[in-house]
Amino acid sequence: MKVLIPLDGSSLADGILPHVPRVLMRAEAQLHLLRVLSPDADEESEQQARRHLEAAVSQLRATGEEEVGSSIERAEDPADAILSLAEEGGYELIAMATHGRTGVARLVRGSVAERVLRHARVPVYMVSREGLLRENDDVRFERVMIALDGSPQAAKVIPLVLPLVVDSQAEVVLLHVSDPDKESVHPVPEVAKKRAQEKAEATLEAVADKLVSAGVEVHVLGVYGDPAEQLLEAVERQDIDLLAMTSHGRTGLSRWRFGSVAEKVLRQARCPLLIRAEAPQD
Repeated sequence: MKVLIPLDGSSLADGILPHVPRVLMRAEAQLHLLRVLSPDADEESEQQARRHLEAAVSQLRATGEEEVGSSIERAEDPADAILSLAEEGGYELIAMATHGRTGVARLVRGSVAERVLRHARVPVYMVSREGLLRENDDVRFERVMIALDGSPQAAKVIPLVLPLVVDSQAEVVLLHVSDPDKESVHPVPEVAKKRAQEKAEATLEAVADKLVSAGVEVHVLGVYGDPAEQLLEAVERQDIDLLAMTSHGRTGLSRWRFGSVAEKVLRQARCPLLIRAEAPQD
């Protein structure tokens, strides 16, 4: 597996490094650390960037990773540079941390991480500030949530996350969210909750059976409400330490104003996200 790991020189971005062995488990990989500098960055900045990359390479090699390289690119737009290298270099995964910035600038252009997530054509493992590993955290995943909506596109994330589940001997929570904006929901909360659970069990029965046959302990959970809010609440209630989902690459005004579910979850999730990207659609 070829993995691209963008860094920006900050300690928060470096927080992705302890996650790399966790994601790879026993898989052999070629790792490449990327630092993007502005075209007018001076020589001192470049030297500092090289020293930082050398230290990060040493950190990864100390964990047993043997094939670790690095490079510096100069570009006006870091997200474009990351996406271009990922595609041209044939990388199979992008792993990075996000600062989770908010405010006018983020709403206008989006953070680098969100724009990578939006346009990447390969899977992305992303961690927000809240999801970074703490000291003494277990490097193995214990409870993994897979968010599904019943579509074939959403289910394509399962082959991506299944090796991590099996290697970690993790429990899996299959989550289905009934969205009131797209389907009718009973006005009585107790009834709506019961129907959401019944729908989840019916919709995800085939997926659950396949996972059980692979030796995975599976729980099916149905909820109703705003998808992003329900995902975040379920992560907390279920004590999830990895959330896997497919991002439907929408574009256009509505996506720019409101953001995709994956982007909303990324900003607040206390656990890492493993996102299988769908090709952007106009």
